[in-house]
Amino acid sequence: MPLTAEEYNSKLKEVETELRTLEKEFGLREDKLDYIEVKTEEQQAGGFDKWFKDNEEQLREDFEQNQQEEESETTFDEYVDMCYENRDESEE
Repeated sequence: MPLTAEEYNSKLKEVETELRTLEKEFGLREDKLDYIEVKTEEQQAGGFDKWFKDNEEQLREDFEQNQQEEESETTFDEYVDMCYENRDESEE
């Protein structure tokens, strides 16, 4: 049965809390608990907008340079979408 991102993160927090309790009770020491938090749909929705805002100036410069070199008929929006998709693939 699949969990939503909120349920998954909540369960992870419960496990982390239980581990901290066991550490204290048995004198154990764990400096760092590594887990990947699943982003909620709301967090993911802001991904493109934030990325675009952070990179807009560089994207415009690169687009103009590519247009001059290749005489491409690609629009700026298409170029941005392509760059964002490639960025996602390289980070996975």
